[in-house]
Amino acid sequence: YTVHFRLTVTENIINKVKEMKNIGTREIRTERLILRPFTLDDAEDMYQYAKDPEVTKYARWKPHESIQDSLNLLEEWIKSYSNPGYYSWAIARKEDNRMIGCIGIINVSDIDESGEVGYWLGKSWWGRGIMTEALKAVIRFVFEQCEFNRLEACHSVNNPASGCVMQKAGMTFEGIAREKCKSNAGFQDCRVYAILKKDIG
Repeated sequence: YTVHFRLTVTENIINKVKEMKNIGTREIRTERLILRPFTLDDAEDMYQYAKDPEVTKYARWKPHESIQDSLNLLEEWIKSYSNPGYYSWAIARKEDNRMIGCIGIINVSDIDESGEVGYWLGKSWWGRGIMTEALKAVIRFVFEQCEFNRLEACHSVNNPASGCVMQKAGMTFEGIAREKCKSNAGFQDCRVYAILKKDIG
């Protein structure tokens, strides 16, 4: 019975993995934005926001000290595009394709059909609804095209503006995780949000 149970569990897990439809980072267009894969040509634009200590205050990576730091990161991300379970977009303006931020999904679980979204935006573009627009587009993408069941996100309790983005995108507050993330500002208590496929109808 024990052997049969283990085999059944293994078969169920395999079948569950097959249900996940990872298609990798695909271009997404919204009213004002193009969410697209990064290129090395984005290095200068990335450096402009990645060097800003206000943008990176609650990030898990240090402010970039040179364009080379941005190039190194872009090279790493671009190599990862060969993985169909890798999701990382440059947020670019439609009018000139200039990159002004980024949004991506980490901790993708085929078994749980879930992932965690994170994002950054250049300070010059704060307060314009751009990140909400990008997040809504990614939510639609993972539920409609990748067959996710759950997408979650979190933000430092000291960074409520990020929580406003999650709320406006339709995510639901689920609780506070104590010292969940260690950022450039130190350990942070985080507010956790999530949205389920059934929530979007």
